[in-house]
Amino acid sequence: MKTKLPKRQASPTPKVERAATYNTREISLDQKRRLLKEARKLSYNIWVDILDCKKSFARERIDMVWDEIMAKFNGECFFTVILRPNLGEPAHLEVCFRTMSTPDYFLWVLVDTKKAKAIVKRWNLQPLT
Repeated sequence: MKTKLPKRQASPTPKVERAATYNTREISLDQKRRLLKEARKLSYNIWVDILDCKKSFARERIDMVWDEIMAKFNGECFFTVILRPNLGEPAHLEVCFRTMSTPDYFLWVLVDTKKAKAIVKRWNLQPLT
């Protein structure tokens, strides 16, 4: 079943002064898939970009359903979880990956900071120093 990726409004969030990148090195591929699924349920915005350097050196937003982008998620992908501060938009947790392939696909899942606390706690995510 193909489902469209949601776009919702972020709820008001507390001010976040500094970005924090969380350590995900000890999380297995299966756990990362589950973390992405949880973030999707709590998200207020999700999108997919493509970088095809044969056509352009800039990422372009594309329409792609969840199952299709998740089929590209494997052990070669670069996976990251980052708390982004208030810089022109509300602070949020970014759960994302890029395929590191040609073309290169990027999945962005944004979770407001109030809901993000549950993800950070549940997965015992610790900021990198």
